Amino acid sequence: MEILVLRADQALEYAPSVPTYALRIINSPKMRTLFPSGLLVQSPNYKQIKEYAFDDCDPLYNPEPKNTIMFNEKIAEQILCDFREGKDGCASLLIHCGLGLNRSPAVAIALNEIFRLGNDTEKMKRDYPLYTVYIYNVLRKMAEN
Repeated sequence: MEILVLRADQALEYAPSVPTYALRIINSPKMRTLFPSGLLVQSPNYKQIKEYAFDDCDPLYNPEPKNTIMFNEKIAEQILCDFREGKDGCASLLIHCGLGLNRSPAVAIALNEIFRLGNDTEKMKRDYPLYTVYIYNVLRKMAEN
């Protein structure tokens, strides 16, 4: 399965040419003013569009700042369950967040490993060196349960 990791502005203009599962990561209300949530281009090739709200915070370095939504096991489990149920028949996975640097690459790398989607994990880690390791680790941990 091809994985596309995009910034929000890129994702809002992207029209898939193959059946695609879209996973949107939006910010908490505090951050939403910087990266407003919008609608993806209308396309019959979007087979699933799932949206999750969490900020790019690692509790080790930034313990629950006010007005943020921390990524947690409940969100991770929902992402895994939704993807497990909705991925069949999709040739592509589009994941986007505000900048496409931290949250979406972390989710993309984890899903690639967990579901064996066929992409080179080490290359993905090199391509997205700022991916949020905390998000990646929580997803991997929840997949093992």
